[in-house]
Amino acid sequence: METIKIGEKYPDFSDEDLQKITAPFLLIYGSEDILIKKEEIEKLRNNIPDFTEVKIEGARHFPHLIGNNAEVINDILFEFLKKHM
Repeated sequence: METIKIGEKYPDFSDEDLQKITAPFLLIYGSEDILIKKEEIEKLRNNIPDFTEVKIEGARHFPHLIGNNAEVINDILFEFLKKHM
């Protein structure tokens, strides 16, 4: 497996590749994130069978690291894990 370096674009997975994901998938992103495109989220949503997304209002990229989102992120993760464990 190749590591993606900072600043590099991650691979463009095909719809068929995404449809093979069988694990529950959680995407947490900020409403002000300029790195994650709406089309990319839509592609994930439409192709990953057990896809969950949570948008943190006012947050940018890395909402778990930047800002005061720790408690919100922890609650999201706890509920996601509770549902899937």
